[in-house]
Amino acid sequence: METEFRPPRAPHGLRGKFRRIHASYFRPAFQLQRICRSGFCEALRSSQDHAPSEPGGFGIAEGRLNTPAHGIGVAPDGKSLWVNSTLANAVFEYSLPDLALVGHTSLPLVYPLGHVPTGSVPEWITFTPDSRLVYISNSGNRLVSAIDTKTLKLVAVIPVGEVPKRIDTLVLH
Repeated sequence: METEFRPPRAPHGLRGKFRRIHASYFRPAFQLQRICRSGFCEALRSSQDHAPSEPGGFGIAEGRLNTPAHGIGVAPDGKSLWVNSTLANAVFEYSLPDLALVGHTSLPLVYPLGHVPTGSVPEWITFTPDSRLVYISNSGNRLVSAIDTKTLKLVAVIPVGEVPKRIDTLVLH
């Protein structure tokens, strides 16, 4: 179901009307029709062909099989859309405006004693202002993952304490 909303503070420099994105690993039909940036709207197609088939297999042990991705962000340069997935334990990059899958980065695993490894449970996404790094809060392992947006490599894992969720980037001059 597509819902129109206006965030109290537009994320990552986005302005105008927004459409809520409903995306999950099994049914990632992005219901996003437009992304508005500085008064410029890009039409995006709503399609099932953006479904990544790999990686997968997470979410069962965590009891999160119906968890949609809610960590979704457009890089500040407006060239890519980033979507996290609890069921894939990964973050996916899509090019804009065509929504072509660029690739993904797997997130660290959690190793509970006496149980099978589980996923990081990725939450929110934020970027450096130059779009060089994307940060993913991982509530399952109390970490923030830093990913190089050019190479899709995990460059840092930052311990942050109990259940990190909502994150943002603050630039100090």
